[in-house]
Amino acid sequence: MAFAGFSGLITVFLSQRQARWREVEVLRFWQVLAYSLTALFFCLLPVLLAWAGIRGASLWSASSAGLALGILLIGTSFVRWANRLPDPERAEFSRPLVVLTGAGLLGSLAIASFNAIPIGLHGERAPYLVALLWLLFMAGLNFLRLLQSVVPDSHS
Repeated sequence: MAFAGFSGLITVFLSQRQARWREVEVLRFWQVLAYSLTALFFCLLPVLLAWAGIRGASLWSASSAGLALGILLIGTSFVRWANRLPDPERAEFSRPLVVLTGAGLLGSLAIASFNAIPIGLHGERAPYLVALLWLLFMAGLNFLRLLQSVVPDSHS
């Protein structure tokens, strides 16, 4: 939730620095919001399911199924958006970082999916939390990249 809040501050500073945001900055802003608010929702989901009477492995399987779907939707929508960026802005994405974050999202998707099905990890808490932590990592990473847009480069 803190990343979502701090992205509002970056919005103010970025808007003061330039009249129009570049598309890559808009993408990173929405990534910060989406990853942090999705993580918040999926932090609350097990509590809501427990309140509804779902317990044990069923609780973590159901939560993991929802998390896997969320990761799939967010990941595919941001990949599609990034592929539509103008070439100069798309060049700002470093290949090693793209590989790392893509592999992390695919790994989180696999962990959450296998935790949701009975032949996988059998609905345990730890795999759910690992996948959830990756969403927070993604929010933080995109927050830092957005922050780089606001802080002037000292080498220029």
